[in-house]
Amino acid sequence: SSLLEWTTQSETNNSGWNVYRSETDDANAIVQLNESMIEGAGTTTSPTDYSFNDNSEAVPGNTYYYWIESVDQGGATSLFNTAGVVIPFDEDNDDAPDVLDNNGIQNYPNPFNPSTILAYKADDLSNASITIYNTKGQVVKVLTDLPVQGEKSGSVAWDGKDTIGEPVSSGIYFYKLTANGETFLKKMILAK
Repeated sequence: SSLLEWTTQSETNNSGWNVYRSETDDANAIVQLNESMIEGAGTTTSPTDYSFNDNSEAVPGNTYYYWIESVDQGGATSLFNTAGVVIPFDEDNDDAPDVLDNNGIQNYPNPFNPSTILAYKADDLSNASITIYNTKGQVVKVLTDLPVQGEKSGSVAWDGKDTIGEPVSSGIYFYKLTANGETFLKKMILAK
């Protein structure tokens, strides 16, 4: 579960709060989490602390974006975008996932610093490659000659360096597995 906490410095006619979550930073895709409105402080000049525990299902490795909506006593609403939250993998698993449930790609740990393991699975890995992109769509690194453990899966480490061996800056990166006409794309975060 994720615990959300926020503090208001003052409030005017605040009836309450709603909490939303989405898997993108697009407000059109948000889903309300709280069943009943979180009671607000009305009108106050004192700071007020709030918290909400999100117990809804979260997939390890995914990023979720939270939104907080204030509702005033007239029913008008204001939506506030909060930071994205990356759901970590289980800490006691130091290895990459041995076998993904389905064909695809997954990295561990995520967020990572400075290196991460990319685990992959596909029906045919004979000419497979992994391409890592930055958020501008520029190619950072291409990994070829992927090791294969068993018939259809494997894993490879990325050291967080680009094609000329320079460490890349922290931020969001995309990685794409291309294998026999199939492509799988995921997002990872390098946190420094």
